[in-house]
Amino acid sequence: MGKITFYKMKKISKKMFNSIYKELIRIRGVNYVAIGYKEINGIPDTQQIAIRVHVTKKRAESEIFPDEIIPKSVNGIPTDVIESLWVNEANHLQQRFSDLRGGIQIINPIVKLAGTLGGIFTDLITGNLIGLTAAHNLKSGQIGNTGDEVYQPSLDPLNVNDFIGTIHSINTPLDAGTILLNTKRNLFQKEIVNGNTPITIQGVIPPSLGMQVFKVGCATGFTEGTIDDISPTTSETFTIKSINNTILSDFGDSGAIWIDRDSECAVGLHIQGNPITHKNALASSIHRIFSVLKLDTNLLHLQ
Repeated sequence: MGKITFYKMKKISKKMFNSIYKELIRIRGVNYVAIGYKEINGIPDTQQIAIRVHVTKKRAESEIFPDEIIPKSVNGIPTDVIESLWVNEANHLQQRFSDLRGGIQIINPIVKLAGTLGGIFTDLITGNLIGLTAAHNLKSGQIGNTGDEVYQPSLDPLNVNDFIGTIHSINTPLDAGTILLNTKRNLFQKEIVNGNTPITIQGVIPPSLGMQVFKVGCATGFTEGTIDDISPTTSETFTIKSINNTILSDFGDSGAIWIDRDSECAVGLHIQGNPITHKNALASSIHRIFSVLKLDTNLLHLQ
């Protein structure tokens, strides 16, 4: 069948997907709708594409009200009900880095929830180096806005020497935010912490089903997973499933960048995780984020 990417999905199913998404997401208990491989006894069938309907908790048919029933198929495409729960993952971790790279902890002290600095890139409009992270690390409801100070790490009380920059932009639909970094510390563009040998991001590509990816977050460090399904909506999100049933993410990892293992190209921005199992993650397409926020477009590649 070949790689299934956002671009192939849009070409194949965009007309039907948006209407299906709007219909299914209204059903009580449904928290996410995407396209992916249908699972049979927990194993993806790579020959069968399905509309994957994520619900907070699966229930017996006798417990489901008529208006909560998920159809067996939509427009001739089978559905697959997946049990999952998503929450933002921000946390308070305390470790100071003299060199700034992706994978380390940051905080807007007004919001009081720390997350991960995904990476450092160039803003094409200003030419400045900016830090990329999840928007909810920087803004929560009406709290947090552009111009707020950002620190690394999260300490109570805050140390003026830990001030690394100010919020540059917030894009709520993509859950992406940028930080205008100062030069008080060394800034390493496109690098992710990885022990003594940092990982350099080689480019930015769209996600595809079955792609093996990894991330470095300030809570769980280096973890690996497989792209499980893709939702070709305006925000372009996808889910990642843990490899070998190990912990994938936890509170504090929001903002980390998911990277394709084979090409070392950035694929997604970690925005949510499963607070019960910690073995599933939700990410925004970083290809879309770079295009909208106008970051390092020379890194963008299509597959």
